Amino acid sequence: ETSNDSGNNTNWHFFQEFHWNGNGNSWEVDTTSTKNWSSMNYATGVETEVESYPKNEDHIAIVGIIPGDTPNYPTISTDITIKKLIIGEENTNPSVTPSVTPSVTITDKDLRVTDDFINYGKVVYTKDGRITNNDPSPLPINDTANDGTVEYKSDESDTTIYTITGFSEGLDYHNVIISSGNWEINSEINTKNNFESLVENLSTSKNIISGNNLTINRLKISDSISLTSKNALIKSNISASSEGLSLSFVQTGTDETDKFTFQNETLDTPISLGSEATPFSSLSFSENSKVDFISPLKIYADYFDVNFSLNLNNETEFFTDNFSANEQKISSSENAELTINKKQDSSLATFGTENAGSAFTNKLNSLTLNIESTIHGDNKIDTLTINEQSTIHGNNEIETLTINEQSTFTGNNTFTNVDIFASSTFTNSNSFDSLSIVDNSDEVNLLPQITVKFAEGKTQKVSSKFKVLGFENQNIILTSTSSSPNVDDTSSWWTLESSATCDFDEFQNVSICYSTASP
Repeated sequence: ETSNDSGNNTNWHFFQEFHWNGNGNSWEVDTTSTKNWSSMNYATGVETEVESYPKNEDHIAIVGIIPGDTPNYPTISTDITIKKLIIGEENTNPSVTPSVTPSVTITDKDLRVTDDFINYGKVVYTKDGRITNNDPSPLPINDTANDGTVEYKSDESDTTIYTITGFSEGLDYHNVIISSGNWEINSEINTKNNFESLVENLSTSKNIISGNNLTINRLKISDSISLTSKNALIKSNISASSEGLSLSFVQTGTDETDKFTFQNETLDTPISLGSEATPFSSLSFSENSKVDFISPLKIYADYFDVNFSLNLNNETEFFTDNFSANEQKISSSENAELTINKKQDSSLATFGTENAGSAFTNKLNSLTLNIESTIHGDNKIDTLTINEQSTIHGNNEIETLTINEQSTFTGNNTFTNVDIFASSTFTNSNSFDSLSIVDNSDEVNLLPQITVKFAEGKTQKVSSKFKVLGFENQNIILTSTSSSPNVDDTSSWWTLESSATCDFDEFQNVSICYSTASP
């Protein structure tokens, strides 16, 4: 409560309360032509514009809501000390968003507050000035008890890299917006509600924690960090300043609508996580996270484990040494394409395990394996392309299969269109609508002779079209999987059951060994 000094008072200490009136936009202006502050006389109840401004330890500054579409709010450009600062007013009806947000802008000077700092509105930091306490060595202070926002907003033409302030253990902010300029984070940032970075140049060596929503436009990390939030929107690239750094996404939300979304402004522009030159050593999401890849993604990580629910909506490429995915964790939309690329010859991809309950059982639109791979489980895949040696377990339904490198299928599979250009093995019964086996080398002996082995004692059904084309003196061999097939032991043979059309010019230079055929 404020009292007024009417004179003839001894041993009394009076405080003066200033209210911002918005005639101008400078905190310090003190002229008769621009009176930016008013002072209340509580004896008379009259508020009067004054030629002064809050500038000493007896002054209380209140920056409230100023009516109008573009009201003026104060900017501080000199060091000032006051008793108390209040920005805005408490919103007693959270369902209604105020049309105007009161603010105080701090440039390269400090505003020292000896008593309370209360923020219902916004503090804007444009350089390295801060609101501080009045200690001999002043420290930055912030209000996290109320729902105010701190915005970091340097000039786009200013090439200086300024630092986002971390305050102490526990909460640092209620809301943070980084809206323009160049900024870096050197201490862990913990935000009660929202953390939003819209800038192209933000770097961090520490964790970022957001209690509700986390928005990142572009980020460079200079140490291994985690990004923690209930929800997150990643709008552009996250890169590493050097090799050997890890990046973890930690989802705290448990509602059905809580998720981490990767989506930029233009859906056809890829988002990169890591790079070919500086991949992450590992890139991970907390278990049971829900993640949507809306935009195309390129992910560079030595290690990536899908132990979370991943929904693909576009082209997603992994460049990795070790990729693993367990159980029913990946789903894809109609146009989604998943490609796993190897970083080196020893790179491996594993989908599921042989353990009960750990099979990889999913519906995928498109999967391309440019890495040695093993898949366990019963899957529905519209398009599967195998470009590195792979083993496919389980009973799968595959619409279009292209085999360009040695592959093994161990289950009872149903194929629609199959094109085989490399030696392959099928160790169980399978059905093919269309089966094509072609030596597509340009000349004899350019590629190893193609041998396709079918399970001994099992039947391969071809119902629509059957095509096998080898080279003269380099036949394609269709034979049994038996380790010691015997012409007199039909149990070591394989059976071809075909009702397919088979034109003479599409069935040439073929050797069929240890097989019965019908019809």
